[in-house]
Amino acid sequence: MSIITGDVIFLILILIFFAGTMFFFVSFLRESRRRRTEHNDQLDRIEKMLMDERRNKK
Repeated sequence: MSIITGDVIFLILILIFFAGTMFFFVSFLRESRRRRTEHNDQLDRIEKMLMDERRNKK
């Protein structure tokens, strides 16, 4: 009986560990995607600015 309880507790600990790992991984991916989007927005703004300058020179 006590062996089964120990196995159940061990399995629950493993599940908690995997849930925490997945939560960290998903939040990390979401943060990196947001940062990449901000970076792309910056690049788009710079590109538009350069195109406007080039257009104004002509």
